[in-house]
Amino acid sequence: MKRSVFWFVLITFFSFLGSCTEPDQETFSEDHLAGTDLLSETEVEELRPRMLKGIFKYFEQALESSSQTREIYWSRNYSSSAAYVKSVEPNRIRLKKVLGVVDKREDVEELTLIEGTVLKALVAETDLYNVYSVSWPVIEGVHGVGFWLEPHTNVRAQVIAVPDADWTPEMFIGLSPGVPVEAQFPKRLAASGCRVIIPVLINRQALWSGNTEIQMTNQPHREFIYRRAYQMGRHIIGYEIQKVLAVVDWFTKKNRISSTDLPIAVAGYGEGGLIAFNSAAIDTRIDGVLVSGYFQEREGVWEEPIYRNVWGLLNEFGDAEVASLIAPRQLIIEACKGPDVDGPPTASANQRNVAAPGRLTTSPLTSVRIEAQRAQKVFQKLEVPEKIQVVVSGNGQGLPGSTEALQQLLTGIGCKTQILPPQEMQLKDRRINFDPDSRLHIQFTELLGHIEKLIEQSPKQRKKFWNEGDHSSVQQWTVSVKSYRDYFWKEVIGQLPPPSQSFNPRTRLTYETSKWRGYWVELDVWPEIIAGGVLLIPKDNF
Repeated sequence: MKRSVFWFVLITFFSFLGSCTEPDQETFSEDHLAGTDLLSETEVEELRPRMLKGIFKYFEQALESSSQTREIYWSRNYSSSAAYVKSVEPNRIRLKKVLGVVDKREDVEELTLIEGTVLKALVAETDLYNVYSVSWPVIEGVHGVGFWLEPHTNVRAQVIAVPDADWTPEMFIGLSPGVPVEAQFPKRLAASGCRVIIPVLINRQALWSGNTEIQMTNQPHREFIYRRAYQMGRHIIGYEIQKVLAVVDWFTKKNRISSTDLPIAVAGYGEGGLIAFNSAAIDTRIDGVLVSGYFQEREGVWEEPIYRNVWGLLNEFGDAEVASLIAPRQLIIEACKGPDVDGPPTASANQRNVAAPGRLTTSPLTSVRIEAQRAQKVFQKLEVPEKIQVVVSGNGQGLPGSTEALQQLLTGIGCKTQILPPQEMQLKDRRINFDPDSRLHIQFTELLGHIEKLIEQSPKQRKKFWNEGDHSSVQQWTVSVKSYRDYFWKEVIGQLPPPSQSFNPRTRLTYETSKWRGYWVELDVWPEIIAGGVLLIPKDNF
């Protein structure tokens, strides 16, 4: 949205220039333009910081009030659950678009066991379940990869457990260190009779962010992909949602083939909580979701890492609104200690320090409760208040995947099984010298390859997009491109309301040559937001 203000201020300034009459002798004065007030030297020196201060204040107020203005985008029908789901479908479609979930997924016939002469597909085994290394097709040139935990007994539910971006599947089930036993909840789900898939997420390191022939950067991998994908209407969030939904496709197909109706759930922590949460909002085949260490008031999202930046999100969607797309299905919100990210990786000697700032901290418990209360109103109007629950782990500072949260998720999706306590047993990795970085690098490279292919195809896509333009005459062209002009203004640049203030122009003569004078100009746009720049006027008449 910041670019919107920039363009609007620029356009406002040029609108003023266009309103200026041809200069005459009376236009010039010793220190300012006739018909304008005098800008002081101090005001000229402070024009830029005053402009920025006003813009920041405007957006602070806009963000604070956004939760009260979002309802204009919704037309909810509470007469029945089916009517409600249908009424919010346009919002679901818009969420998919802004998150970049727009590419057709490939069919997933079966998960592919990853196996070679040294690496075996069977990663680990217990008395209750086995762990396999698998991959699956997602979109053209992009695959999901991770672990498949399959119970030995009859499967009672199918769950996608999405870790935080900096947790590997190995860490998530205790094959490698880094995650406390109590937080290794995929093992508990599998031991309780759930088929579990754990996808790999792109992490926050900066090993491959850049061009080895030019310069590497300290941009986190997620930011590096985000920056490229953003220009093509895609998003790192959307890519990872697609990987989750491809597994949902497979779960659904298994249900159909086996004539069963096993419930489908997603459960995620941290960045995985974001992915699981939005996956459930987008896809109604998901019966329930557990979101841990993510849900809160979202008006401070601009302070988070840039790879969480979603164009226009808060106009229509806070976390409560996303939750309303999950209603009337099961939603468990677990308030727990979230990932702590102080900023991007520190740049090394061979990296440019160009990563955007941004921090992640644990969601304040009050913020979780306030946003949950907004979401609960929707579930209450649908007469399913029990379908949204807030579980507090350790006063909001505990570990994710608490027994209460997991049990409520399974119960809420109709899975009548008792969640088992944390397993102290250390799993043993049957693979020899496995390198998770190599696996991640392939995932990283696949996404970059998909973006490059989109860029190559973009001329063809633009031609298709512009097929409504009528070239038969200048007049017809002007008429036919009106919708494109509106689209560009609203969807690309970002339309803001018209000025609410009169220009009230202030000027000061600052530069002068034998042929022209240069005046600093300041204009009012909105309360406390100004436009400014330099106006050059020839001394001779045109």
